[in-house]
Amino acid sequence: MISLTGGRPTSHPGAHAVSPALCRGINIGGVLDARSDNDRRVVLRRDLATAAQWAGARGVPLFVGEFGTYAAADRDSRVRWTTAVRTELERLGVGWCYWDFATDFGVFDPAGGTWHEPLRAALLGGTSR
Repeated sequence: MISLTGGRPTSHPGAHAVSPALCRGINIGGVLDARSDNDRRVVLRRDLATAAQWAGARGVPLFVGEFGTYAAADRDSRVRWTTAVRTELERLGVGWCYWDFATDFGVFDPAGGTWHEPLRAALLGGTSR
């Protein structure tokens, strides 16, 4: 199985990395920059398609082990990004896991016992599952 991550090496200051790297992959977090939403979607689709084609050519499953958005970002941007990543992964038949449940990237507020509904809907396709 090949696993991709949505984080950048610089996204977690102070975190330790293995050197030399034990695995390499496509960093889907790299599309988060000042480009327009449409340009970011084009890059996202291209990068995920490249990973899916690579895995398919080798007969290995592909799994995105984490993707998410930091709570300091505005809610609409978080929802758009989460929706774009989830829908593209599902279109490609790639399994995924969201980072994370209930902290700075979370979709759930443990203090209030409530979901961040727009993010929950983005992850579940707008349905109440």
